[in-house]
Amino acid sequence: MPRGTAGAGALLASQPAQRTHRSHRFRERRRLCAQCHEVIEARGHIAIPCACRRREIRSRKLSRILRRPYGVENREAGMVTVEVALGIVSVLIILLLALGALSAGAQYISLRSASHDIAVLAARGESEEVLRTRELPPRAKLYLQRAEDHVNVVVRAQAIGPLRALGITMEASTSVDLEPGVLGT
Repeated sequence: MPRGTAGAGALLASQPAQRTHRSHRFRERRRLCAQCHEVIEARGHIAIPCACRRREIRSRKLSRILRRPYGVENREAGMVTVEVALGIVSVLIILLLALGALSAGAQYISLRSASHDIAVLAARGESEEVLRTRELPPRAKLYLQRAEDHVNVVVRAQAIGPLRALGITMEASTSVDLEPGVLGT
């Protein structure tokens, strides 16, 4: 412990300070900090803080600068709102793509079923006019091609649902061998 102290916080022996201003006389006061045991000086009404107190003052000033009203810090103000907004948009996009995939799958199944039914009827010898009157999925087009020993049927339609905006065309094709006794044209 330094000479002249009775314990932490006790005033150290000091010498009177020189006059700096004509109207003010002041005396230096010194004591030890209880935490860091550094000498704290006080000259008149100006106190020179110790190292631990300087850190505390610095951090308090910094937090005051960064702090906004109601205790929200500047750096993080509005971050939760932005994250929630981006999360909602992401979920909606994923949901839209999932619904588009489901509707495309359902449409493909109906196109595949229609092409198979028409190919079987064509393989049995039905005329092309009868085949074209068959019920097709909405906005679907029928392409029929007969060969010597088989029939190719292609049913095409523009995708429904969200995938229609992308201009996707769905297609299902079926190839069936002709029934015995049916001539290909």
